[in-house]
Amino acid sequence: MNPAPVGASASPQAMDERMATPLLIFASSFGLASCAGLAALLRSGRPPTPLQVANAMLNSGLLGLGLALLWYERFRDNIYALVGMTVLAGMGGASFVDLALALVRTSLVRALPTQPDRSTREPGAEPAQPPGGPARDEEPGR
Repeated sequence: MNPAPVGASASPQAMDERMATPLLIFASSFGLASCAGLAALLRSGRPPTPLQVANAMLNSGLLGLGLALLWYERFRDNIYALVGMTVLAGMGGASFVDLALALVRTSLVRALPTQPDRSTREPGAEPAQPPGGPARDEEPGR
Protein backbone atom coordinates (compact mmCIF):
# COMPACT_ATOMS: atom_id res chain seq x y z
CA MET A 1 0.00 0.00 0.00
CA ASN A 2 1.45 3.35 -1.03
CA PRO A 3 1.18 6.22 1.41
CA ALA A 4 -1.12 9.02 0.40
CA PRO A 5 0.57 12.09 -1.07
CA VAL A 6 1.04 15.08 1.18
CA GLY A 7 -2.11 17.16 1.32
CA ALA A 8 -4.38 14.35 0.10
CA SER A 9 -6.85 12.87 2.55
CA ALA A 10 -6.49 9.17 3.17
CA SER A 11 -9.56 7.02 3.58
CA PRO A 12 -10.42 5.94 7.16
CA GLN A 13 -10.06 2.30 6.17
CA ALA A 14 -6.53 2.86 4.88
CA MET A 15 -5.60 4.67 8.09
CA ASP A 16 -6.97 1.82 10.21
CA GLU A 17 -4.97 -0.71 8.21
CA ARG A 18 -1.76 1.25 8.67
CA MET A 19 -2.34 1.90 12.37
CA ALA A 20 -3.50 -1.59 13.29
CA THR A 21 -0.34 -3.52 12.62
CA PRO A 22 0.04 -6.55 14.88
CA LEU A 23 3.19 -5.16 16.48
CA LEU A 24 1.41 -1.93 17.41
CA ILE A 25 -1.55 -3.87 18.79
CA PHE A 26 0.67 -6.09 20.94
CA ALA A 27 2.73 -3.16 22.18
CA SER A 28 -0.36 -1.15 23.08
CA SER A 29 -1.89 -4.17 24.79
CA PHE A 30 1.24 -4.59 26.92
CA GLY A 31 1.47 -0.88 27.73
CA LEU A 32 -2.18 -0.38 28.60
CA ALA A 33 -2.38 -3.59 30.63
CA SER A 34 0.73 -2.64 32.61
CA CYS A 35 -0.75 0.80 33.33
CA ALA A 36 -3.94 -0.89 34.49
CA GLY A 37 -1.88 -3.12 36.79
CA LEU A 38 -0.17 -0.05 38.23
CA ALA A 39 -3.56 1.58 38.79
CA ALA A 40 -4.76 -1.52 40.64
CA LEU A 41 -1.65 -1.43 42.82
CA LEU A 42 -2.07 2.26 43.64
CA ARG A 43 -5.75 1.72 44.45
CA SER A 44 -4.82 -0.79 47.17
CA GLY A 45 -3.93 2.07 49.51
CA ARG A 46 -0.50 0.78 50.55
CA PRO A 47 2.57 2.85 49.76
CA PRO A 48 4.22 0.94 46.89
CA THR A 49 7.91 0.16 46.71
CA PRO A 50 9.75 0.32 43.37
CA LEU A 51 9.89 -3.49 43.32
CA GLN A 52 6.12 -3.75 43.78
CA VAL A 53 5.55 -1.21 40.98
CA ALA A 54 7.81 -3.14 38.60
CA ASN A 55 6.21 -6.44 39.64
CA ALA A 56 2.65 -5.19 39.10
CA MET A 57 3.46 -3.58 35.77
CA LEU A 58 5.38 -6.54 34.36
CA ASN A 59 2.90 -9.16 35.55
CA SER A 60 -0.10 -7.25 34.25
CA GLY A 61 1.61 -6.24 31.02
CA LEU A 62 2.70 -9.77 30.24
CA LEU A 63 -0.75 -11.11 31.05
CA GLY A 64 -2.30 -8.56 28.68
CA LEU A 65 0.27 -9.34 26.00
CA GLY A 66 -0.38 -13.08 26.33
CA LEU A 67 -4.10 -12.52 26.02
CA ALA A 68 -3.57 -10.36 22.93
CA LEU A 69 -1.31 -12.98 21.35
CA LEU A 70 -3.79 -15.77 22.03
CA TRP A 71 -6.91 -13.95 20.81
CA TYR A 72 -5.50 -11.82 17.99
CA GLU A 73 -6.81 -14.04 15.19
CA ARG A 74 -10.26 -14.34 16.73
CA PHE A 75 -10.69 -10.60 17.35
CA ARG A 76 -8.84 -9.34 14.27
CA ASP A 77 -11.99 -7.58 13.09
CA ASN A 78 -12.60 -5.90 16.44
CA ILE A 79 -9.24 -4.71 17.72
CA TYR A 80 -10.81 -2.30 20.20
CA ALA A 81 -12.51 -5.19 22.02
CA LEU A 82 -9.22 -7.07 22.13
CA VAL A 83 -7.32 -4.14 23.61
CA GLY A 84 -10.17 -3.50 26.07
CA MET A 85 -10.01 -7.11 27.27
CA THR A 86 -6.27 -6.87 27.76
CA VAL A 87 -6.74 -3.76 29.91
CA LEU A 88 -9.29 -5.58 32.07
CA ALA A 89 -6.93 -8.55 32.29
CA GLY A 90 -4.16 -6.21 33.40
CA MET A 91 -6.34 -4.84 36.19
CA GLY A 92 -7.25 -8.33 37.30
CA GLY A 93 -3.71 -9.62 36.81
CA ALA A 94 -2.27 -7.50 39.59
CA SER A 95 -5.05 -8.54 41.94
CA PHE A 96 -4.66 -12.18 40.97
CA VAL A 97 -0.92 -12.14 41.69
CA ASP A 98 -1.58 -10.58 45.11
CA LEU A 99 -4.19 -13.27 45.83
CA ALA A 100 -1.86 -16.07 44.72
CA LEU A 101 0.97 -14.78 46.90
CA ALA A 102 -1.36 -14.49 49.90
CA LEU A 103 -2.54 -18.08 49.37
CA VAL A 104 1.03 -19.36 49.12
CA ARG A 105 2.03 -17.52 52.30
CA THR A 106 -1.00 -18.88 54.15
CA SER A 107 -0.35 -22.45 53.03
CA LEU A 108 3.33 -22.19 53.97
CA VAL A 109 2.48 -20.87 57.42
CA ARG A 110 0.08 -23.77 57.97
CA ALA A 111 2.55 -26.35 56.64
CA LEU A 112 5.53 -25.25 58.72
CA PRO A 113 5.79 -26.67 62.25
CA THR A 114 5.15 -24.08 64.91
CA GLN A 115 7.73 -23.25 67.54
CA PRO A 116 6.56 -22.43 71.05
CA ASP A 117 6.64 -18.71 71.62
CA ARG A 118 9.02 -17.87 74.46
CA SER A 119 7.15 -14.68 75.26
CA THR A 120 4.08 -16.66 76.38
CA ARG A 121 6.05 -18.56 79.04
CA GLU A 122 4.88 -18.05 82.62
CA PRO A 123 6.84 -15.38 84.47
CA GLY A 124 9.49 -16.85 86.75
CA ALA A 125 9.41 -20.25 85.08
CA GLU A 126 12.77 -21.81 84.37
CA PRO A 127 13.54 -22.52 80.74
CA ALA A 128 13.61 -26.21 79.93
CA GLN A 129 17.09 -27.70 79.77
CA PRO A 130 18.10 -29.08 76.42
CA PRO A 131 18.35 -32.86 76.14
CA GLY A 132 21.71 -34.12 77.33
CA GLY A 133 22.01 -32.09 80.52
CA PRO A 134 23.00 -28.56 81.37
CA ALA A 135 24.42 -26.10 78.89
CA ARG A 136 28.16 -26.27 78.17
CA ASP A 137 29.04 -23.02 79.86
CA GLU A 138 27.64 -24.27 83.18
CA GLU A 139 29.90 -26.39 85.30
CA PRO A 140 28.31 -29.44 86.93
CA GLY A 141 28.22 -29.39 90.72
CA ARG A 142 28.09 -25.64 91.22
